[in-house]
Amino acid sequence: MASNKDLLNAQRYQRRRLTTVFSMGLPGGQETEPTSMTGPIAVGTILAIIMVVVAALLGKFAPALPDNWENGMLITVKDSGERYFTSKGTLLPLGNITTARLASTPGEMTTSSVSASALAEIPRGTPIGIIGAPDDVPTSERLRSDQWTACAIGTVTRTWVAGAPQSLVENGTALVRSEGTAYLVAGNAKYRIEDSALSGVLIALGLESYSVVEVDPSWIAVFADGTPMGPLTIDRAGTPVTGLPASVSSPVIGSVLAAQGDARKYIVTAASTIAPLTEVTAALYSLGSPALAQPTTVPVAELATLTIDTKGVGPTDWPATISAPNPANAPCATLDLTGTTPTARLSTVPLSALAP
Repeated sequence: MASNKDLLNAQRYQRRRLTTVFSMGLPGGQETEPTSMTGPIAVGTILAIIMVVVAALLGKFAPALPDNWENGMLITVKDSGERYFTSKGTLLPLGNITTARLASTPGEMTTSSVSASALAEIPRGTPIGIIGAPDDVPTSERLRSDQWTACAIGTVTRTWVAGAPQSLVENGTALVRSEGTAYLVAGNAKYRIEDSALSGVLIALGLESYSVVEVDPSWIAVFADGTPMGPLTIDRAGTPVTGLPASVSSPVIGSVLAAQGDARKYIVTAASTIAPLTEVTAALYSLGSPALAQPTTVPVAELATLTIDTKGVGPTDWPATISAPNPANAPCATLDLTGTTPTARLSTVPLSALAP
């Protein structure tokens, strides 16, 4: 058993040993040294520099709004696909591209695709977009712009685009009234008839038994304006002339000659000169100059000796003939692209075909 002296010596030895370890290192010559902080600091600094450079590059090459974006630009957000139309520096949420094209000056709409961050500080406005419109307009190759029809059903106008109602016939005559003015519509024109002359014109044309239908002003407006219809007269009517066949007694300018054996009629316009009359000009001349309009029948061989005045009489845009309107049909305006300028041409369709 250890004595007190032995225990005291052991404690002193242990104390010296610990002192040696702390002051001289571990036995065997190995010592624990603190880790240097230079490496981690250098690595962190390099990583921070890389992050700053990457952020700068991303900011430089990220899509940004181009110049003059404030008006008429279609902007698409790359992150979400949202679309905006710009107006006065405001972003208007857009329902479809068709609306943007209609809201832009033709041929001047521009587009841009940017990130959401590029739009963060720009104010938003009221959403725009025609409900039911296609997302974008078709290409010119896919357009069916030659198909357009508008029918007047009383004062209501029904329109077909890229199609037409069944049983549509592109001819006929319509007697209509809009905003107090009567018109005869034939072909691609409307001919105004003054109220003071309406009854006489209808009787002369054989249309007195047909009603004048009230139509919407927008429907009648699509037809070109023709020369108004009314009583027809000619200059120097009643002036005596020579050179006419002997069968014509007391010939004067304005005398009407009828070809023997057919319905052709001519009017004397000068000495030895006659001009052809159409059904319409003959009818309205009888209204304007009844005393001279009674025809004298002349053999065709005698008419052949006269000079033909090809200019004729009356407005050149009046139709040569007029068919009777069909009360069971609705008058329609159909797009006509046969000429150099698009026009509307009269067509008709049975009212029964328009029933809902």
